This record gives sequence, C-alpha cells and structure tokens, in this order.
Amino acid sequence: MELAQAYADLQRRDMGAKFYVPPSYYEGIEEIFGVVETTAKIEELVDVDRVKALSDQDPTYSSKIPYIEGQLNNLSSDTSKLKEILREEEGLHKMRKNLTIQQRSLIEAESKLKFSLYSKKREVEQVKEDMIKAGFSKLRYLEKERDSLKNLISFVISFNNVYILFCFI
Repeated sequence: MELAQAYADLQRRDMGAKFYVPPSYYEGIEEIFGVVETTAKIEELVDVDRVKALSDQDPTYSSKIPYIEGQLNNLSSDTSKLKEILREEEGLHKMRKNLTIQQRSLIEAESKLKFSLYSKKREVEQVKEDMIKAGFSKLRYLEKERDSLKNLISFVISFNNVYILFCFI
C-alpha cells in the first residue's frame, strides 16, 4: 500500500513539473507497482503456516508447499529487484529535474549577460552621440565667436576708416 502511495505522490509531483517525462517512464513504474502490489496481496492472502497445517492433515497438498514457497520467494526477490529499479528511476527523475533547473538558471544567466552586453553597447553609443553633440555644440560656439570677432574687426576697420576720413577733412 505504501508503494501505491509513493507512486501517487510521484505522479502528483510530476504533474506540476515543467519538463518532459516520457510516457514509458510511467508505464515502467506502473508495471513495477503492479507486480509489487500483486506480490504483497499474494503474501497477505497466502498464510504459509496455515497451508502447512492443512497439508499435514491432507498429504495431497504437502508436495505443493515447497512449490508455493519457492514461488513466493521468487516473487519476493522480484519485488526487491523492482523496488531497487524504482529507486534508481526516482534518482534519475530527480537528476533530470535538477538538470532542468540548472538549464533554466543558465538560460536566465545567458539572457542577463546578453541584456548587459546590449546595455553596455547602448551606453557606448550614447556616449559617442553625446560627444558628437558636444563637438557640434563647441563648433557652433566657435563659429559664433568667429562671427563676433569678424563683426568686431569690421567695426574696428569701419571706425578706423571713418577716423581716417575725418583726419583728412
């Protein structure tokens, strides 16, 4: 019964998982649980001591007791093997789950790195644009200064010409 509960828990856990679990995985587990449950039921139903007591009373069944005991031992052995396989499957399932989580983490890290790289490139482009704008701004300032100096020189020349004209008059 506890194996059936473990199987149900395993199914519930996997239903919420965000990764692929092949159907064959569940089929194998269902088969294992079926054999384990059948063996447990047989062991519950067959009371070996009672069969021995009955066979002592009726000698026709005494030859079948070793056969039944052998079958029960084989089933118990098979059950143990199947339980071991189930533990291994659960271990593999946990490893798959951990790998999926690690894969998601790597994808997130890659995304963050790409975004960071994009941000750095954008920042470099923005600095270049700002430098170009600052260069144009400085160039405009220098052009205005040049125009102001031209106007000042023109004014001085005009004033000088007027002064010279007045001097000759």
